Amino acid sequence: MYFPYFSTLPKSSCKLSGLFTDTVFCSNYCVDSKNAAKNPEKGPIYVAEPVELNEGGSMPLQWKNVYFMPSSQDVNISHTDIFFTVFNSSIFLHYSIFQIVESAKHGEIRIDDVVTSSFTYAQLLARRVIYKHDGTESREDRISFQIEFAVKHKEFASAESKTYTLRIKINGVNDAPELVKRSSDEKLLIASRGSRVITNEILVLTDADDRPDKVKVQVVESDGVHIEVHGQKVNEFSHKQLIEEMVSLVDEGTDLGSGRLRLIARDGEARSGVVILETQSTKVDVKLVHNTGLKLLHHSSALITNRNLTFEASIKDMIVGFKIVDMPDTGVVECLQENDDKFSMCTTFTQSQVNEEQVRFRHTSQSSSPSDMFSFQVEAGEFASMVHVFRIDFIPMNIKVFTREPFVLNGTEVMSISRPNLFSWTFPKSFSAHNLVYHIDEPPKLGTLSRKLPAGKQRRIGVSSNFTQQDIDEGTISYKLHYQQYSIVNDFFVFRVVSPAVSSPLLRFDIVYVPKESSIRLVNKTIVVKEGEIASVFPLPNSNSRIISCFQITSDFLSLSTPDDSNFIFRVVSPTLHGQIRLQIGEILKKDSNFTSDDIAKHRLTYSHSGDETRTDECRLLAISRQNPMRQVPLTLSFSIILLNDNAPKLAHNVTVYVSFIE
Repeated sequence: MYFPYFSTLPKSSCKLSGLFTDTVFCSNYCVDSKNAAKNPEKGPIYVAEPVELNEGGSMPLQWKNVYFMPSSQDVNISHTDIFFTVFNSSIFLHYSIFQIVESAKHGEIRIDDVVTSSFTYAQLLARRVIYKHDGTESREDRISFQIEFAVKHKEFASAESKTYTLRIKINGVNDAPELVKRSSDEKLLIASRGSRVITNEILVLTDADDRPDKVKVQVVESDGVHIEVHGQKVNEFSHKQLIEEMVSLVDEGTDLGSGRLRLIARDGEARSGVVILETQSTKVDVKLVHNTGLKLLHHSSALITNRNLTFEASIKDMIVGFKIVDMPDTGVVECLQENDDKFSMCTTFTQSQVNEEQVRFRHTSQSSSPSDMFSFQVEAGEFASMVHVFRIDFIPMNIKVFTREPFVLNGTEVMSISRPNLFSWTFPKSFSAHNLVYHIDEPPKLGTLSRKLPAGKQRRIGVSSNFTQQDIDEGTISYKLHYQQYSIVNDFFVFRVVSPAVSSPLLRFDIVYVPKESSIRLVNKTIVVKEGEIASVFPLPNSNSRIISCFQITSDFLSLSTPDDSNFIFRVVSPTLHGQIRLQIGEILKKDSNFTSDDIAKHRLTYSHSGDETRTDECRLLAISRQNPMRQVPLTLSFSIILLNDNAPKLAHNVTVYVSFIE
């Protein structure tokens, strides 16, 4: 018997005796580097070249894939005595038993086109043992087995403990696409001049080895209907567009009301059979399912989902569209554009876009109106509904300002404002600290607010300036007195908190300064007068502030002294705005005017209110020692006004109303 493969092995000597039944003896065996060398195992079983075939094809197992070649001359096994039996995932060899560790996963073994569980080595040499591939897209397969010899021989001892694997290589073959009409209806119902989405319940396209964007469906013939993608008439569309339900069947409104399409699918190399779609136009009705409106925060956006807005057509898969006939006043309706991640303004959209959460309302106005709306019509083919209203309600935002701990400067002229002193919070939506802005409407009078800059410098915060909650949290906002104070003084600044959605009303932040113990004794109390009255200013010991009549004071409100000095000059830094301070000699004290401690002691100082409707007034003073001009004490003289009911109501409009009675 002649084995071509064996004869090509270099440096080998083989002796063959008999015909098919005699033993093959080889000495000085050397494995070919291209084939047998792929399996470094030494005989008597050699697994060499893998089985190679095309996808879905068949290929016989040959001697070059698996061959039996003992090296010892005293082993004499007939080829007809070597056979394989497949049983419970095992292959048995007469005299030698092959146990399958892993059977083929993507094919099967056949003899004479019959799946078999056994074959002989002579059948393998005769090319009758066939591997049949199952046609899947697998590119490789394998069979792993172990061997056990019935005839005990020292040459077979090591082979019994080894595992052999026969590789199977599958070459890919292009599969033609398959296009099938799934719908059992003879004709697809469609609205007259309307459209219907082609879903996988109508048409099914499969291609095992091509990407969806490569497989195309071509319109071979159309009558009364046509195909549209994104509203544009096309003669071809891709499998990907079909999967994403972007393909629509559109009725052209013919007199017969019927239509016909012939379609084929192709992948560039092969094509499917022809599929025929027939349509019948009919009247359509659209019913309301949901129109709940939308709730959102001011200056925000929210998706319009099918829980908010849903209309259904009487024909399944029919495109239901919405046309806005009256735009909202405080915002815009936006749609997510195809092949783009951005929303842009739109006046029409479909129920499919709503279902896929591609439609939203965005509030754009600076106003904080409680609600808005837009009006729309529903369209499906030739059907157009009455005008519907989609209501938009804005969730009111609230802002809360907390001052848990009073801001008290205890013996110090500089102090940072911390979170316990001033903290803001918005709800139901909480904004971050850098979005909560404190806008100064009225700065403090006795001191200065400032912000610490990264370089270590300080920047003054005046009227119309601002700082954020984050600045407070980081401790960069501080307050500093202008002058050293010798009595408890009160200061404040007026602000409002501005967030992206809501602003607070004007609020007041109070500042209290408590001086250290000092030899300077200062009494500065508020004088209370009635609207339009005059008050004399002079000290009375051991009394409190009270309402006084003209030229009478029942309490002392201003005195300044030290152990060695009680004679001060009071300079008017800022005069009163709603009244006048006079000396009894008739002089009106204006800016930079002066009066003395002696004027106060001798009851020469009076205050007259202007009679307007203000509730407070004040005068800023700077007390300067006569003995030591460097000794200066700033202070504020305050007045509290009790308003009188002296303004009679006036009729703004006099309108005559005529009423008619109909009997």
